[in-house]
Amino acid sequence: MATTIGTSKELVKLLNSLIELDYDAIEVYQVAIEKLGDAMEKAQLRVFVKDHERHVAQLRAIVVGAHEKTAEKGDFKAVLSKGRILLGSLAGDRAILAAIMSNENAINAAYERATQRDDLPRELREALMANLADERRHLAYMEARLAAMGSQQEESSVLHPR
Repeated sequence: MATTIGTSKELVKLLNSLIELDYDAIEVYQVAIEKLGDAMEKAQLRVFVKDHERHVAQLRAIVVGAHEKTAEKGDFKAVLSKGRILLGSLAGDRAILAAIMSNENAINAAYERATQRDDLPRELREALMANLADERRHLAYMEARLAAMGSQQEESSVLHPR
């Protein structure tokens, strides 16, 4: 993508904050993949990691194209999220997915705010909208899986009361 964002330091800061969030998501997903028991869940999370890696590459290219410095890693949020994943692993796959979902909520909100800006060049807006669509898909998956797991737990407790 050849989009340039001029010299707007504010837009570069925005893009770097999104890059950091995507780096954080990659780290969180990698920890979750190690801790999850379900192979199908792991496979789906690997697809989501690829999405986040693509977001990072795309946004970094835009920042570099503007001759600015790019974020090279996530920030402190990943430490907190990884901690929730590790604690969640003690309670099983459902707790891990719930921890990921809270992270995805934050990323969705950040992309939502970014796409609302009036000063975005058309190509950048399109790129951010595509990334937002990925993030919405990730969140919808987490919500659906957690709902399914919740109903499975309810069925199990009905069939096997304690």
